[in-house]
Amino acid sequence: MRIVQVNLATEFYSPFDGGAVARVIREQAAIIQSKGHFVTVVTVPSPSGNYDTGHVLPVRNAYRDELSFAKRAIFKLKGWWLKWDIPYYDVFIRSVIARIESLTHPPDVIITHNDLVAPRYLKARFPSSTIAAMLHNIQNPSLKDAKALAAPVDMFLTVSDYLKDWVLTHLGLPREKVATVSHGVNLQDFYPRPDWASRHAGPLRVLVVARIEPNKGQDLVARAVARLAKEGIPVKLTLAGPVWMFGSQARETSSYLEEVLAAAHPAQCEHLGHVPHPQMRSLYQQHDVVCLISRLEEGFGLAILEAMACGCAAVSSDRGGLKEATRGAALVVEPDDPDTIFRALRRLATDEQELRRWKEKSLERAKEASWEVSVDRMLRLFRELRSGKPTPQECIA
Repeated sequence: MRIVQVNLATEFYSPFDGGAVARVIREQAAIIQSKGHFVTVVTVPSPSGNYDTGHVLPVRNAYRDELSFAKRAIFKLKGWWLKWDIPYYDVFIRSVIARIESLTHPPDVIITHNDLVAPRYLKARFPSSTIAAMLHNIQNPSLKDAKALAAPVDMFLTVSDYLKDWVLTHLGLPREKVATVSHGVNLQDFYPRPDWASRHAGPLRVLVVARIEPNKGQDLVARAVARLAKEGIPVKLTLAGPVWMFGSQARETSSYLEEVLAAAHPAQCEHLGHVPHPQMRSLYQQHDVVCLISRLEEGFGLAILEAMACGCAAVSSDRGGLKEATRGAALVVEPDDPDTIFRALRRLATDEQELRRWKEKSLERAKEASWEVSVDRMLRLFRELRSGKPTPQECIA
């Protein structure tokens, strides 16, 4: 099969500037190619360089500062009328279509990621291609008409059963068009250090990997480690993630970040900003515990799974698809009850055997989460769609 992956207009397909969606595209592309298929990735080019996986075609996007007032006004009116979810979308989708049309052979499958606008344009231009929309997070599209959303899409792929249930309930999509294709973890890229079972010398090292914003719960972890430090328990908190967006687009600080850093006192606390993906394995390996105390209903939880594969004990809220990502291998806490977070971290900080037990659980869970299984399921769905309708069991995770 010839498969085209269409990246988000707002995200780079880059190990340096890209986020979770870019990583997923890269992992999928690598396995799809290894099975003899041809993968093209259509993306806005990163200033720091793209992943070298797949045949990468650059496309254009429009930014506010480069447009005149008149053009911005026209795009705003057009976006409102056509129900675009991203500003100035016209430039991006026109460029995407032109790039796909430039291919020697038309694609068998086109996959969009977190984009429910592109399918209507892509199906109209490439009617013989199977159109799949992969959803990584909760979507609230401007176009609310379920029939109009579903019509150009042959299959919606959700990254967790939680997200599948959400889109069925809240977007009203037809059940036969929605299938779960969970994320995985690359165990060649993410693995523990040789002495993973022992705790690092010095303070308990706690890591949060997420964009710096209240919904990700960095303030909750900061207050918990501060309580540990006040009890005389050595602890260090590391925050990895941009204030907004990734790489060169990221701001360096915010009032929320300043609040988090202050809340962590007297524990040690460091904010690294956006960390390029090639450096993430080393970062995970340097820490004992990873926390994702999200207040949001997460689609899945790719970063926490990668950290678990590197031997970090996991502390997680039970929101959205996080339960499916961790599968009983994380200490579950409640964002609305800060004492649960403090108690979980205190338990890991004061009991070496308990810390080791949860590290072992992390590694066992990571070994089960295979990108190979995930991509095989996706390709099986595509083959069924190309030959006819998928059987009911194919739509079950």
